[in-house]
Amino acid sequence: SSGINAEYGGKRKQHLVPCESLHATKKLKTEHNCSDDYLCTGYDIYFAIEPCIMCTMALVHSRINRIFFGEHREDFGGVAQAKLQEISALNHSFEVYHVSTV
Repeated sequence: SSGINAEYGGKRKQHLVPCESLHATKKLKTEHNCSDDYLCTGYDIYFAIEPCIMCTMALVHSRINRIFFGEHREDFGGVAQAKLQEISALNHSFEVYHVSTV
């Protein structure tokens, strides 16, 4: 994640943005003949705020390994509220960790 926080409708919103580092990861996988077609297999991602439902589904499709987040979302949370990682009908699941700040 790019970790971008922006004002959106008066509320903080964290955006999951395809960034150059992810494209560089795909290039490295190609250069090293990695047979894995999914962009984020084996990778962990860190969020200041719980990802929304749409971003969480994007992470499911990207085959992310683990999600770490700090604050819960008040609306449309994808991991603590919707618990997409626990839906057995999806073809991928991941571990989720809530990291509290001191």
